[in-house]
Amino acid sequence: MVLGIKAVFEKLGYSVYIDWINDRLLSREKVTKDTASVLQKRMRQSKSLIYVTSESSSHSKWMPWEAGFFDGIRDRMIAILPITDEEQSEKPFIGQEYLGLYPYLALDSLDKNFINKPMFMEPTAFESMLNQYRSSYKLFVFRDYQSYVLFENWINGEKPLSRLEIMNETLDKLNKLRNK
Repeated sequence: MVLGIKAVFEKLGYSVYIDWINDRLLSREKVTKDTASVLQKRMRQSKSLIYVTSESSSHSKWMPWEAGFFDGIRDRMIAILPITDEEQSEKPFIGQEYLGLYPYLALDSLDKNFINKPMFMEPTAFESMLNQYRSSYKLFVFRDYQSYVLFENWINGEKPLSRLEIMNETLDKLNKLRNK
């Protein structure tokens, strides 16, 4: 499972750190100050933390510590990647309580992003572009089912927004341009 997730991120152009792959000498059973030091160093080198959660992750002693440490150094640049047997696209992910503090990740078609961004073009051009992107998949960061942003934009500081929030931001920008 983890190797498959790693492959998806790498295919999308991201570098991925996984402790037991990149630092094979770290012992997951025998935790030391050196282990914590290596993990802290790696997290300081990272732009974001993708917290892959499953049934077994609730037993991890390290994962909550890693999330807390990373949140302290990168201010909310954590996204939860829930691995469940259920379809999650229609409802928000619910995990351990502290995981609710963070947005969650999902792989979805690009047309979702185009539908939510106001665009000015001929309808036929829009339809053509939409059909092209329906077969393209990207990572999205969701605050809830209706509020999301492309992962690559989230990494650069954009927050997940709803259609209404996007529309209001666009109207604010247009009003500022008119008032100049």
